[in-house]
Amino acid sequence: MHIQVLQWNISYMSKANSIASYLQTVLANEDIPTIICLQEVMEKTYLHLTELFVPSFRCYSLNQRQRGNNEGMNRALGVAVIGFNLSLESCSLVERSVFPERTLDVICWYSDKRIRVLSFHSLTGVGYKNAKSSNFASIADHLELNPDIDFLCFDANEGKTDSLYLEKREFYDNGDKGQKAALIMGASPVHKLQDSLLAHLQAVGMIEDSNPLAVSFMTRKTPRRYDYIYSSTEWHVDRVEYRYEEALKATSDHAIVVGNFWRE
Repeated sequence: MHIQVLQWNISYMSKANSIASYLQTVLANEDIPTIICLQEVMEKTYLHLTELFVPSFRCYSLNQRQRGNNEGMNRALGVAVIGFNLSLESCSLVERSVFPERTLDVICWYSDKRIRVLSFHSLTGVGYKNAKSSNFASIADHLELNPDIDFLCFDANEGKTDSLYLEKREFYDNGDKGQKAALIMGASPVHKLQDSLLAHLQAVGMIEDSNPLAVSFMTRKTPRRYDYIYSSTEWHVDRVEYRYEEALKATSDHAIVVGNFWRE
């Protein structure tokens, strides 16, 4: 079985038509199941995207946890998961996280194959500091309690230092010396998922370390890899690409991460 997984923080300021047009160029052929995980999705953007596409299922976090009358625009940034050639079983939020509406846990099926994907959007250390580390801890708990997750797609707003070697990775100090982010992306994570880019680079014999390993966002003029697809080791990684320049032309400020995987 082959599957395509896309991870993309599309930016709340992006243009839905441009995002949709670009996604159509990225989508695999119609016979291959595809899961698209999007962050920073405004409600009007979600509605427009799902009108332009004809997905087999769609989930939107703000349909499950709507912004309150007295809450600000920071509670209007949702997460969307859109599927093609797949049937939906369920979608839910990680209720214990700091901002549940920035999470989506989706279970879907392709024929008799069950696939589970968790998508989340990390808080920023600039705006939330301790809340960011607390949010990572909640996500880590969810991963630890749910070992059947196949794919983890997220904008982490991390790390500080990227590396082929997990023990060399560094994370920002959000009142925790980076320990909570390390529960997910560090050398001793609480889950058994693999960083799919690392798995791909190792498979093609990459030995030259760099920081970052791929560019997905720029903080001022500093390139970072903030966006990730993690995958169960039951899935073999065919290819992982970070398409930064193309994503910017499509009006986002983050790279789209394109992953292709297969399993028996």
